[in-house]
Amino acid sequence: MAHRSRRLPGNDHSADEALRRFVAASGLMPGQEEAGMAFSRELDASIRHGRLGTRSEIPGRISVMSPPPDFSRRTKLVTMKWFRRGLSGRALWRIGQAVMEWRFGLRR
Repeated sequence: MAHRSRRLPGNDHSADEALRRFVAASGLMPGQEEAGMAFSRELDASIRHGRLGTRSEIPGRISVMSPPPDFSRRTKLVTMKWFRRGLSGRALWRIGQAVMEWRFGLRR
């Protein structure tokens, strides 16, 4: 019987690379990249482990995951924590938007 190795969130290199791209494109001030990476990892974890929306069944298609109507309390607290630590609201918004588009396939 074949066993699949479990991927740990901290060892997901493709996710880390995607988050690194989001942070680089967010417009953070020089020297804030590490804080931006910490925020993006924490935000991604809160989105993945928070309320993920509902599945909607479309006849003849696969089930589609819809985004949550509102963010979980945990996600809001993560964002507020990093805003209070000095990251700009615009950068937080850009990182958050990129993570949501990446996780849920959203395009606005």
